[in-house]
Amino acid sequence: MPEPSAVQEAKVLDYMRTHGRISQWIATKELHILRLGARIWDLKQKGYPIRGEMIYHVDEDGNRTKWKEYWLAPA
Repeated sequence: MPEPSAVQEAKVLDYMRTHGRISQWIATKELHILRLGARIWDLKQKGYPIRGEMIYHVDEDGNRTKWKEYWLAPA
């Protein structure tokens, strides 16, 4: 039986291949993965060309938020 982290890595890869970008919010809500950064690190260590970008947002009340989105870079 595969380790939970290996199953999560496969879910993250599949999501990025299908939908493009993934964020912690998506990973938590849709894939039930709480440690996206750890899975991204694992995948990078295995040679996957993953890129990331910080997204900054200010809502209508002036509240600032930020999150990171990841995607597979062209090989």
